[in-house]
Amino acid sequence: MKKIILSTLIVIGVIASASAQIGTTLTNGLIAFYPFKGDFNDRSGNSNNLTQITEGITFGTNRFGCPNSSINISTTNDYLQSANEIGLNGNPNFTESFWYKFNSDAGPNSGSVISFGSENGNGTGNGISIYSSGFYNWGSSDDFAYYFPVTLNAWHHFVVTYSGLITGTQVYMDGVLVSSNAGFHAIQLNTSSYNFSPSALTIGSPHSWMYQYGFVGSIDDVRIYSRTLSSNEVLALYKYESDLGAQWLSYLSQNLPTNSAFFSALAANTNFVSALATSITSSPSAYGILQQGPQGPQGIQGIQGPAGKNGTNGAVGATGTFDPTVLTNTAFLTGLASNPVFLNAISTQILSGSNNYGIAVKQTQSLNFPAIATLTITPGKKFTNTVTASTALPVTQIVGNTAIAAVSNNVLTILGAGSTTVTVSQAGNALYNPATASQPLIVNKGAQTLAFTAIP
Repeated sequence: MKKIILSTLIVIGVIASASAQIGTTLTNGLIAFYPFKGDFNDRSGNSNNLTQITEGITFGTNRFGCPNSSINISTTNDYLQSANEIGLNGNPNFTESFWYKFNSDAGPNSGSVISFGSENGNGTGNGISIYSSGFYNWGSSDDFAYYFPVTLNAWHHFVVTYSGLITGTQVYMDGVLVSSNAGFHAIQLNTSSYNFSPSALTIGSPHSWMYQYGFVGSIDDVRIYSRTLSSNEVLALYKYESDLGAQWLSYLSQNLPTNSAFFSALAANTNFVSALATSITSSPSAYGILQQGPQGPQGIQGIQGPAGKNGTNGAVGATGTFDPTVLTNTAFLTGLASNPVFLNAISTQILSGSNNYGIAVKQTQSLNFPAIATLTITPGKKFTNTVTASTALPVTQIVGNTAIAAVSNNVLTILGAGSTTVTVSQAGNALYNPATASQPLIVNKGAQTLAFTAIP
């Protein structure tokens, strides 16, 4: 049971540490952060929690395949909202960052993803919408747009930075600047000024806003900054939020010295203690932990002479027995958290799977692969053979005998009669083990008729 609890803490909880995750630079000015790890709470430390106003918002998998780690907005009038204004206080210099995935097209009009206030023409609102042909930002009459092809069922990182004027606004997708007033694919402007008085934060869209269309899809890792991020910071944020390994390392460095309950559990986990003890005692230098004997005593001072020479160093100490109580020693953990060699070594081991210390146990996924009905030959006939993974990760299919059938994108094309096997597989990732399943495919020969004209 301990392994299961720890797996949940590390595998699912890691990416959503409750405090700063990516160093002081990218937490500077962070006034709201919503990782949506099974709740709508603000993890920036500012308590700007969201409340679910409608019932059509559920939790789903994120870009890493982690369950309960994003929100899914199923209809165009579903939304979350903060109880109070989140702290921009009319500041025209701010940044909005989020991940989105279009599950379906909500129609030709705008789908509001994130907004403050209203777009009813009183100059108090601001909103970001992603719709069927691109991006639209509204702020009363201060509007601008950037057009790009929208892909379905694919996660993208989207950032808009504001610098007081629309002419100082920049749009980034997946870490790359794609639009600015002075840049390539220039923003289309209605006016040149940009200032507003923000109200409560809304994610999703109330039915009366944005031409009665809201965003339909998935949203994750919403961040609001009270300052304008630089292009280098936007790229660093994208790389961090795209890299599971970077988040592992960041989590370890932020939480090793502070989470006493976590380390108490580790100290009671015999798999962890045994594996870590073996690794450290067999090659301590790999973890930046060296064992050295004590300094020799100082020599006796001579009579009316100079001080005697220092004694020689003592011999290297013997390899000791690993004491699991160090895992609850705050001073020891603080030292580890500032030891980059240790952090890199342990995170590399965990991610590679060569030694997971009993804490990063990959979870099992299942494949939903219904039995294939027996078919009768019709050369060229196609039918959909849908197979899904419980993790929603992509599944591949292979036909054993390609003379009988071919498969592409879950569509089987019948080529000949006979029997073979269709094998489906999901390769797994850093969180889930691979999975495979197979079903027989039987294609019977078809009946034929003979046209035999009567013999006179």
